[in-house]
Amino acid sequence: MKRAEETTQQIDAKFSAQSRKNLFQQDLIQSRIRDVQNIRSVEQREIDELSGYRKDWHEASLKPKGETFIQYVHDADADLKRLRERTQSCDEHIAELEAEKAKLIPSSEQAHARAERQQLLASLAIERLGKDREIAKVLANLRSLLGERSGLTAKMMEIVPSIDFTVDGDLDARPFNDLLAALPSDLAGDSERWLDWFLGSNKIAKPYVVRDERLVVAETLANAGIYQRGERIELSDERAVELLRENRPSTDTEKHWRRLPPSIITLENYEAALASAEKAGCSVQDLWAQEDIARFHEQDRDWIERFQGQAKALSHR
Repeated sequence: MKRAEETTQQIDAKFSAQSRKNLFQQDLIQSRIRDVQNIRSVEQREIDELSGYRKDWHEASLKPKGETFIQYVHDADADLKRLRERTQSCDEHIAELEAEKAKLIPSSEQAHARAERQQLLASLAIERLGKDREIAKVLANLRSLLGERSGLTAKMMEIVPSIDFTVDGDLDARPFNDLLAALPSDLAGDSERWLDWFLGSNKIAKPYVVRDERLVVAETLANAGIYQRGERIELSDERAVELLRENRPSTDTEKHWRRLPPSIITLENYEAALASAEKAGCSVQDLWAQEDIARFHEQDRDWIERFQGQAKALSHR
C-alpha cells in the first residue's frame, strides 16, 4: 500500500511561514525585551544626569575651598558604578531574550519541512473533499428514497379511512421522517467553503480592513490569523458578520458595560476614514484611537451616572 505522502497531489498554494503559537511566543519575548529596554533607558538617563553633576562637582573640587565637593565626587563615582553594572545586566538580559527569540525563527531547513507538511495537509484536505462529494451523492440518493417512502406512506393514509382501519401510530413513518429532517442539505457546498477558508484561497471571500488594534482570527494554512490595525483581511460573509457588528460586548471584565466598535470595516468605509483622517491632519489609526477614547469616555460617564443614580435611589428607601 502506498503511503499518504505518495498518494496526495501537489498543489500550488500559499502557506504561512510560522504558526500562530510561534508568533505569540515571539511577541511575548519582544514584550519582555521592551520592558527591560524601558528599565535600561531610565537608568541611562540617571547615568547621564549624574555624570553631569559629577563633572560640575569635580570642577568645583579643584577650586579653592572645594574640599566639600570631593566627597560628592566619590559618592557619584560609586553610584555611577552601580548604575553601569545595572545597565550592563540589562544589556545581557536583552541579549539572552534576543537569542531566545531568534531560536523561534525557523531555519531554512525547518521552513522547508514545514512547507512539505503543509503541502501534505492541504492535499489530504483536497482528497477528503472528493469523499465529501461522494457522500453528498449518497445522501442525495437517500433523500430521494426517503421522499419516495414518504409519498407511499401518504398514499397508505389515503386508503386507511375507506376500510375503517384504526391507525396505531404513524404507519412507521416517524423514524424515517426524522432521518430525512436530520440529513444536511448542502454537505458538499459546506465542505468546499471550508476548504476554501482552510487553504486561504479566498475564492468566496471579500476584502476588509482591520479596525481593531490587534485582531486574532482562526488560523489557516495560509495565515497565522494575526492582524494589526489597518491591515487588509479577506473573509467570507459568514466569518465577517460578527466582526462587522456594532456594539459588541467588551472583553474587559472590569469595564463590562463598554460596547466595542466593529473589528473590521468595508473598503468603502475605510476610504471614508482615510478622507476624515486627512482632513483632521492625522493617520487613520490615530483617528480610530481618538474615536475609541471618546466613545469609551462617554460610555464610562453614562455608566457612572447610572450607577450613582441607582445608589442614590437605594439610599432613599
